[in-house]
Amino acid sequence: MEFALRSSGGGFIRELSPDDRDITLTTREGAAEILPSGNELVRTHQHLVQVLSPHTNEFAPAVLDMKKTQLKVSRRWNTMKNGIRLPSGKPMPLYGTAWYITTIAESNDQGSWYNYKVDRVTEISEKLEAMMLEARTMYQSFRKGEIKMAAASADEMSSNKSGDEVPF
Repeated sequence: MEFALRSSGGGFIRELSPDDRDITLTTREGAAEILPSGNELVRTHQHLVQVLSPHTNEFAPAVLDMKKTQLKVSRRWNTMKNGIRLPSGKPMPLYGTAWYITTIAESNDQGSWYNYKVDRVTEISEKLEAMMLEARTMYQSFRKGEIKMAAASADEMSSNKSGDEVPF
């Protein structure tokens, strides 16, 4: 994803295709990868998920972006997901597991922030089972190309200027 530098106001610019030529032309400035445009390339893992609201007990599809310090969590989560096997020894389908995602405080010499903490849920309630079945349907639709993940536009990213709470 391409972001304007914080020093120039920051903000999401656009999502780049993984084969975009500009990605190969980045230069390193400290920890940042700078595109030819002068904006920052932020490598991002995206997870298509079902989210269960603790307030309404309803679930809905979402895209969970993980970037920068969250990439370490994403890679660890992918390793955990890939290590789960069916009794036959075959890998468990991604929709065949449930995960509890919370946040934890982290810090280093550059500051402090919240990061994701991912734990596998092993006790599956009826609600989680229904959510996992919906995740299977969503996964199948995604594989068929019936649904696609897309980054929000810059207008959508800035549309919540009122300070309203995000509904998930």
